[in-house]
Amino acid sequence: KYYELKNNKDNCSSPEEAASEIRKRLIEVIEKYYDRDKNVGIYLSGGIDSSIIAAAAREVISDLETFSVGVKDSTDLPNARIVADHVGANHHECIYDLDEMLEVLPEVLYHLESFDMYLVRSAVANYLLSRMAHKFGKNLVLCGEGSDELFAGYSYLKKFDTSEIERELYKLTFTSHANGFQRVDRMTSAFSIDAIVPFVDISLVEFALNLPVEWKMYKKDSSKIEKWILRKAFENDLPPEIVWREKKKFSEGAGSSETIQKYAEKIISDQEFEREKLIKNGFMLRSKEELFYYRIFRELFPNDSVIDTIGRTATVG
Repeated sequence: KYYELKNNKDNCSSPEEAASEIRKRLIEVIEKYYDRDKNVGIYLSGGIDSSIIAAAAREVISDLETFSVGVKDSTDLPNARIVADHVGANHHECIYDLDEMLEVLPEVLYHLESFDMYLVRSAVANYLLSRMAHKFGKNLVLCGEGSDELFAGYSYLKKFDTSEIERELYKLTFTSHANGFQRVDRMTSAFSIDAIVPFVDISLVEFALNLPVEWKMYKKDSSKIEKWILRKAFENDLPPEIVWREKKKFSEGAGSSETIQKYAEKIISDQEFEREKLIKNGFMLRSKEELFYYRIFRELFPNDSVIDTIGRTATVG
C-alpha cells in the first residue's frame, strides 16, 4: 500500500471557509497542470461538474474552448451553451444519432476493453467528444469526473445515513480507477489526447474526503441536495440554473443511454436474452443492451481469458 488518506477532520471550521478553499484549490490544480505548450480544450456537458471546471479554468486560461456532444433533443446541449456563453468560451458541438453511435461502437469497445453497459454508455459520448476535440487540434483536455465520488453526487446516497455515506465515498474514490476514470483515459488516449481530471488531484481528494458529510449531502427541509458544498463554492461563478441543476449521468444527459437501450430491446428477443445472459465465467449480463455490447466485444476479443479481466460497475445514479 503506497498511499493512506490523511485524517484531518478539523481542516475547516465552517461551510463558507470550506467552499472558499475548494474554489481556491481547484483553480490551483488547473494552474498546476495547464501546459501552455499544448492546445487545451474543456469537455462541457452543462452539468455542475464540467461547468465548475470551465468556470475555474477561466481564471487560468485566457482563450477557452469547450466541447459538447448529444443527441438532437439532449438536455446537455442547451445547458452547455449557457455555460460556454457565461465563461466566454469558443464552443463546439457534435449532434449525433443512432447510426453514428452504432458506427463508432466497435471502436469504443476496442479501446475501452469492456462490455459493461454503464461504462459503454458514457464511453460513446466520451469517444465522440475526443474525436471532435482531436479534429480541432486539441491534445490536452480538462474533464469533470471525480466530484461525485468526493462530494456525494450520486442520488442513491440520499437513502444512506452519514456514516454509510462516508464509507461509500471512500470506497468509490479508491475504486474508480478501474471504471469511470479508466473510461475517460482510454477514450481520450484513442485520439492521442491527454486528459486532466482536476477533481482527483491529491490536494482536493484529501481535503474533500475530510469534510463533514453533512456539507456534501445537505438537508434542506424534506429534501437532500447532493454536492451542496461544491455548488456553494462556485455559486457566484455560474448561473443559478446551472449551479442548482439536478444531476444526470453523462450518458443520460447526452442521450446515448436511452438511444442504444431502445435499439437493443428492438433487435434482441426475450428468448435470446434468456439463452445468452449467463456468460462463460459466471457473469450475468444485466440487460439486452449489455448483451448487445457483449456480442460486439467477443467479436473483437474472442479469447475466453479476457472475460476475467473485465471490471463491473455497480448500478449508481
